Amino acid sequence: MSVYLDNAATTAISAAALEEYNRVSLDLFANPSSLHSKGLAAKAYMEECRRDIASILGVKPANIYFTSGGTLGDNLAIFSACNRVRDCASARVITTSVEHHAAINCFKELEKRGFDVVYLPVSANGVDMQALEDALTDNTVLVNMMHVNNETGHIFPIFEAAELVHNKCPSALFHVDGVQSFVKEDFKLIGTYVDSFAASAHKFHGPRGVGFVYLSNRFKLHPYVLGGGQEKDIIGGTENLPGIGATTVAAKNAYQHLDAHRQHVIGLRDMLWQGLSTINGVERVSPEDGSPYILNVAFRIPAEIMLNALNGRGICVSAGSACASNSKSSHVLTAMGYPQQILSGAVRFSFSHTNTQEDIRCTLGAVNDIISSVFTKFNPRGRR
Repeated sequence: MSVYLDNAATTAISAAALEEYNRVSLDLFANPSSLHSKGLAAKAYMEECRRDIASILGVKPANIYFTSGGTLGDNLAIFSACNRVRDCASARVITTSVEHHAAINCFKELEKRGFDVVYLPVSANGVDMQALEDALTDNTVLVNMMHVNNETGHIFPIFEAAELVHNKCPSALFHVDGVQSFVKEDFKLIGTYVDSFAASAHKFHGPRGVGFVYLSNRFKLHPYVLGGGQEKDIIGGTENLPGIGATTVAAKNAYQHLDAHRQHVIGLRDMLWQGLSTINGVERVSPEDGSPYILNVAFRIPAEIMLNALNGRGICVSAGSACASNSKSSHVLTAMGYPQQILSGAVRFSFSHTNTQEDIRCTLGAVNDIISSVFTKFNPRGRR
């Protein structure tokens, strides 16, 4: 049996999204920039998709830009916010120490350009809001905070943080990486509190290589990808209309069933943790009140051994670190202050509404067999 529990990395495209992708590829193949009837039809369809995404997010269609995914969305928002600054040395930008590389590498680049970059401390209890308040100064131009951490499932208080930022630094912009939260968590106040928000289709059963970013009117935008003036002259290049259509179908379906999907996933996560918690030495890394779509736990054996053993049984999960393949510790868990035992043994299970209780039973059986086998091999006489 094959079990896929790596949905935080990517989800399988849904049948409905794939059907729409194929339909648009065949029926609306014309370039949306063309002025003939087929081009105009393609353009009209793209704007309909933009309206649908904006409606889900609760913002105006004119503020939605289609992208190649969350990485481009984060880059566009972060660098656009900073491009308005003439004197980099006098400008402060703030982010957390546990952001996805799509965001955190942008801030490393801003450091090279001379910006005053502050990385907020984050513990197992979440982001330090007092540290955020203390870091805010009159020269703060941007604050970045992910909504849901992709490794642990921590849900960050983006609305509370945005309100704090805007009250203390009215000219600062507040960006949210919403890749792990869109159509999964509460985001209906995005247009009220947040200045920008990035999402990626392949995280909610849409196609890869497509996403969108919301950019409020507070941004002073300049062309980011030079080309033929697409996406209001900000992101050049012929639009991926089949991908945009499939993304919209996937988003609408996920939004329509948000509560039902969430309750189903809560049941799966709790079932898995209930089984894992009975195993000696297993520690929960994900918080109790975190996203139900992610459960990070640490085993007493190295994560690589557990991953390979599970993979050999047809069960797909991932290490707590995206860099496990080159033996580097997770920057997220390191920043949160976890000891080496947790860093080396952390494994992430991430769920979709398509997962079943049978998936969980198979996973629990495999984990128990693996742990028993490993400790029998290294402790043939049963010594611990």
